[in-house]
Amino acid sequence: PPSASALDISCWVLTDKESWWRNNISHAVGAPHFHALHTVPYHTAAQRIRDAGVDILVDLNGHTLGSGLPVLAYRPAPLQLTFLGYPQTTGAASVDYVIADPLVIEPTTVHSSYSERVGLLPLGVSYLANDYAQLLGHVLHEPATTTTIAATTTTTTTTTEREYEYVYE
Repeated sequence: PPSASALDISCWVLTDKESWWRNNISHAVGAPHFHALHTVPYHTAAQRIRDAGVDILVDLNGHTLGSGLPVLAYRPAPLQLTFLGYPQTTGAASVDYVIADPLVIEPTTVHSSYSERVGLLPLGVSYLANDYAQLLGHVLHEPATTTTIAATTTTTTTTTEREYEYVYE
């Protein structure tokens, strides 16, 4: 497999809205790899992605505001995935995989109802990883106004491929 340094990662953005996520991602990938497509029609955005030679295209919004699914419909990359924004099937023939963890998508029950193949992250690797300290730092420093009571339940599910243990708190 290629090393991370051998990968050419770029971002194709369909909105001009400023956000914490946009600022951090654009900084991480650098200006030459950050492409704003909010001023062009979907077919033009798809052609620019195709012309750039993108091999794997990942939509991070799914069926949410600013979705890249209309661009994926033009099939600008040979392999197209959806991840993070919508953890269920898109129902779109142009999406090859949906990526999630076994807690978000139950591995034994939903595969036949998805239009995509389901790519499951290993158990223990979270589908939704947030940096709440940076994103909501102002909230973390306010005094608590409620009391939280946690209970732990453990359930084990066995499939023909692996055994999954779910822990709910």
